[in-house]
Amino acid sequence: MTKLTERERTSILKSLAMGGVPLIGLQHLAVAREAETKVLCHDIDSVVEGASAFRIVQGNVGAGKTFVLHLARVEALRRNLVVAHTEFGTNHRLYGRDGSSLAFLAALMSNLFTRTSSEPGALRRVIEIWINEVAEAVRKQGGGDDEIKAEIVQKLRVLKDYENGQAFAHVLAKYYEGFADSKPILQDAAVRWLRGEFSTKTEARELLGVRTIIQDENVYPALKVFALFCRIAGFGGLFVIVDELSALTDRLGNIKARHGNFGALLKLINESIQGGAPGFGFLFSGTDSAVEDEDKGLFSYAPLRSRLKPSAANEEITRFTPIIPLKPLGYEHLYELLRRVTLVHAGGEPERQVLPDNGIQFFVEQHIGSSASTKVANPRDILRPFVELLVKIEENPTKPWQSYFAKAAPVAK
Repeated sequence: MTKLTERERTSILKSLAMGGVPLIGLQHLAVAREAETKVLCHDIDSVVEGASAFRIVQGNVGAGKTFVLHLARVEALRRNLVVAHTEFGTNHRLYGRDGSSLAFLAALMSNLFTRTSSEPGALRRVIEIWINEVAEAVRKQGGGDDEIKAEIVQKLRVLKDYENGQAFAHVLAKYYEGFADSKPILQDAAVRWLRGEFSTKTEARELLGVRTIIQDENVYPALKVFALFCRIAGFGGLFVIVDELSALTDRLGNIKARHGNFGALLKLINESIQGGAPGFGFLFSGTDSAVEDEDKGLFSYAPLRSRLKPSAANEEITRFTPIIPLKPLGYEHLYELLRRVTLVHAGGEPERQVLPDNGIQFFVEQHIGSSASTKVANPRDILRPFVELLVKIEENPTKPWQSYFAKAAPVAK
């Protein structure tokens, strides 16, 4: 581990102390997820190569789902994908006739990230990087604003065979027009259209001169078009990460709405399998009940169950496994995780560690036992008190670390 800045150190420790997953320095804490990471990196590489990908990470609260999702996000950004990262909610769903699908689209578009944009809200940046490149090339040929708008539409002609593809190209041309003519209202209107925030076609026609809008029933096609645009704009594609599948299952009481979302999910999976969404990847996560419950979970819907339920004869995670079940961490993995947290607390400098290795070992044994076969289902329950222990030791440097344990601890080495 390299030396950490105080910002990195503080950010990581604060996130762990609050039971969260740090957005900075995540790679310093990655242990025991080699198989899962390998499969997810395969998905990410497939998207970069122009294929489709779909995967579900399954595990109960605290099992490490959020950690794996963030790790996938880091890898996707490193490979120059545009990443949309959000979660489902009762009003943010794949399917709904009440605006909930549009709310899901708006949440995705509001939480876009690129390799150079670590904060959410990269939609305008993705658009402007490409438009500026097109404009610069046209100006070198002596063209003006009209030629630039025409070139934007021309370069996006490949989208014309997709639903709302032509409208998408027209809206981006309008975005450039707003930039060139110093009309921020026009640019804002273009962004609103891309986020699915127009309620009527009349309003869209008046502001943008476009006759179609994104509605609940065509959110997925709109995302497919945006994924293609990301590739045209020089990115690898679009990788969508969504947590809280339970918002589509046990938390969604209406069976008709639940099955509507299951049908939308099935369509997404089928297109992924058939390669119908080039440069587009999905990664979802949910609890065991959200996936396996046969009353309200994904497995309650027979077509999804046939697609997702693993073969009893194959428990290994492979690139053909649609669901990645997160297994509990073992004794050795937990020890290694806490050792890395101790080093993070020391800013990446081993000589500054406030707790020796045998102290870490004693902490693990106090919490989960000393057997190497012992498993811990919820790392979060261990990490929070461990970070608190490190902080207490740091704040009281003259007090022996052994005194913080109720039972007798070994003598420090």
